[in-house]
Amino acid sequence: MKKKLGNILIFVLIIGLTIGYGIYKDSQSTVTVNKIYTMEFQEQALSDLENEKGNGNYTLQNIFMKYNPFSTNTQSMYVYFNTSKVAKITYTVSCSDYADFTATAYQAKEYQKEHEFQLIGLIPNCTNTITITATYKDGTSQSVSTNYTMGSLLGDEDIQLKQVSGSKQDLGNALYTLLGNDADDQDFVYVYDTNGVLRGEIPIIGYRSHRMLMQNQILYMSVSTHRMAAINHLGMIEHIYNLGNYMVRHDYQFDQDGNLILLATNEEKNSVEDCIIKLDVDSEEVSEVLDLEDLFKSYKESTDHKEGSKWDWLHINTLQYLSDDSVILSSRETSSIFKINDISTNPSIGYIIGNEDFWKDTDYTKYLYTKVGDLVLRQEKGLIK
Repeated sequence: MKKKLGNILIFVLIIGLTIGYGIYKDSQSTVTVNKIYTMEFQEQALSDLENEKGNGNYTLQNIFMKYNPFSTNTQSMYVYFNTSKVAKITYTVSCSDYADFTATAYQAKEYQKEHEFQLIGLIPNCTNTITITATYKDGTSQSVSTNYTMGSLLGDEDIQLKQVSGSKQDLGNALYTLLGNDADDQDFVYVYDTNGVLRGEIPIIGYRSHRMLMQNQILYMSVSTHRMAAINHLGMIEHIYNLGNYMVRHDYQFDQDGNLILLATNEEKNSVEDCIIKLDVDSEEVSEVLDLEDLFKSYKESTDHKEGSKWDWLHINTLQYLSDDSVILSSRETSSIFKINDISTNPSIGYIIGNEDFWKDTDYTKYLYTKVGDLVLRQEKGLIK
């Protein structure tokens, strides 16, 4: 019996938040970035930073600052100092011809005496005025300013975007992340503020970062087809995860135990974009949770592909993990949405939302929701139009 489906409006909203040694343009940029995403490089960078900082008496009037020590954001600065009273810290980056950028520095507590954080938003090829303000519990505050002239970006992206249309609505003090596409040149993640000014350039090994997820103040993101990185609030990479023979494809989320659930391609198979894997972020173990061929075998057998090419029969693009250990997936090739129940224990099809004619005379019609209302579903070359 077909299940009933009322009018459905589905929004997919992906919001990225970002974090942040000198990287400049050269013909070996990709090789350089490969080196950055190794624990040997990160641990040496941390040792060098601590040796340079030493045991100095760093105060608001004598702040220790180091440009991009971990090489993870070319528009960032490491900052360290202490205050005599507990304080919360804000900073403003100013540069001629660009809007100011103001942010609140990360602290474990709202007010504390030790302050160690990553400042972002430096403008390349410009003398930046950095103003750091300490605000105390009694409402009083102190500010100091210093200048820093940043060099070039690693890439060629626009520093200032042009507004060509749209409303004048105030978007607040947000950051917008462009996760990027795989390109022939060096790949990046770009971070723009609401004035359209570039505030973060994060080099990655290649391909793209599909999502940026936060857990316990650690940022998790893909940095290549086979590697995930865990980056702390200072911009230091704490873990590099190698996915082995699995290639991350398009989307990932955390499960209820804090493990990463990822869409993937098993490179030992002749088909692509039809697997779900789990990455244990503590043990670094990678395991396959689901091969969708197990659930949609008869449908796969009804499809065809060119000899010698990978079999792109389902092409899962997005993943939403739910608290009951089920997932909602979107499939490009079938223009359908699937719910898969109990993926960690006993995976089964919960329902399918898609074109009724497409699934007609298949083994899967019993899972198909019946359309109610004027939701338009039209199958055309693997896409809903």
